[in-house]
Amino acid sequence: MKVGRDYDGVYKEFEAIQTTLDDCLGGSWSTDDLSTIDEYSNFKKEVKDIQFENENDTSSPKIRVIFIEGEKTFSLFIRIQ
Repeated sequence: MKVGRDYDGVYKEFEAIQTTLDDCLGGSWSTDDLSTIDEYSNFKKEVKDIQFENENDTSSPKIRVIFIEGEKTFSLFIRIQ
């Protein structure tokens, strides 16, 4: 988790993590944009939630990279399910 007041800095790290995962995981992993799911319906600011899932192995963990804009801070999470 990372929290900061610099939008550009936190968002660039969010994008860099996505790019690194795309490069490392390979072609059997798909990405889904979960930014508009009900979990975020009460958020009034920007939310980005990208999930990586192994299409060939459903027992593999799913990886989510999440960026949330708060009132005065920006948060970056990585969730492994």
